[in-house]
Amino acid sequence: MSGLSAHGDWREMRQNLEHLAPTTRATCLVHGDEDAATSMQGKLEEVGFSGVTVPVEGKRYPLTLA
Repeated sequence: MSGLSAHGDWREMRQNLEHLAPTTRATCLVHGDEDAATSMQGKLEEVGFSGVTVPVEGKRYPLTLA
């Protein structure tokens, strides 16, 4: 991977993140338009991520540290 970009290739980003899926409890996709974020949400879920959220602006989301 040559670097991270807000306009990065989703295949490259997914490939570089998928090893984290087994140990990741929550992922929030907070950058990009809603359609792109929702698409990426599905792609991350396909490789085993759970708890992937596209937050709604102004809504509060609790974080659990344990």
